[in-house]
Amino acid sequence: MDWKTIIAAALIVGCANPPPQKAAAPTDAHLEPVLEDPSAVKVPASVVVATPMEQAPVKISFDEEERKYPWLKGAAPGEPLWKRFEPPAGFRRIETAKGSFGNWLRHLPLKPGKPDVMLHDGNPKGRQDVHAAVLEVDVGRRDLQQCVDACMRLRAEYLWSVGRAQDVCFRSVSGLDLSWKKWSKTASPQGSWRAFRTYMDKVFGTCNTRSQLKQMIPLGDSLKMEIGHVFLNRPDPNSFGHAVMVVDMASNAEGKKAFLLAQSYMPAQEIHVLNNFSDESMSPWFTLEDGRDLLTPEWTFAIADLMRYPEKDCS
Repeated sequence: MDWKTIIAAALIVGCANPPPQKAAAPTDAHLEPVLEDPSAVKVPASVVVATPMEQAPVKISFDEEERKYPWLKGAAPGEPLWKRFEPPAGFRRIETAKGSFGNWLRHLPLKPGKPDVMLHDGNPKGRQDVHAAVLEVDVGRRDLQQCVDACMRLRAEYLWSVGRAQDVCFRSVSGLDLSWKKWSKTASPQGSWRAFRTYMDKVFGTCNTRSQLKQMIPLGDSLKMEIGHVFLNRPDPNSFGHAVMVVDMASNAEGKKAFLLAQSYMPAQEIHVLNNFSDESMSPWFTLEDGRDLLTPEWTFAIADLMRYPEKDCS
């Protein structure tokens, strides 16, 4: 089956709103790639994070060379996510290893202040109350980078950044494994980030929540949660589900976890950090209570929806 056939079949799928506000199944379409080789912001190799707990502060390590984001077209990255949002009172950030996905995610650049979330067509999203911040990550000019696409984008960009692009592989709706390793052999310019970005556009057009559900590993236990894990709602005949990613975490002395969530939605829009409407005193941090659903501004997830990507994306 060639790419055109796969893309045509996939264009009918994506994220849809949950009852009672049903939305039409979104389409997959996408972005024009941008220039590579951005410069880095010089940040200390080790930054101490102040915490409200009477414990030793967590040291967050991140070399300036790691803060290079090709989609910024050479611009210096903005304020990192971890610096914007202090953990809730009584919590301290969990430690993450240098070079890990979790460490990369919590250093993602944010746009200054709290700007509107913009759609792929340049218009503002209808709801502007759901987010606490907007990630400085391009969305593109076409309706592709929706919910689970944003999760795939962040995972793929991380693997690219740590020199593991050859491990990037996502399962399509048809069951075909879409491997960058294979795609890169015919990509132009070969081995470039620009070609990698074009490959991701193809991935967005051929994968959706249903295909990623078959690829991800279910955890079903909040105690196993780590930064980079995904809440992926199981689609049903009337919905294509939704996905949000855990982008930072903290814990308290009792072991309770607080976490930040990021999402895109439909139509394709900028990735943003979600507010917590259920507990505004904690917002934008979320917590999970035993047996209770996770209520986000635009979707409700069960604990059973917690998933992670396998160590190798495709078998």
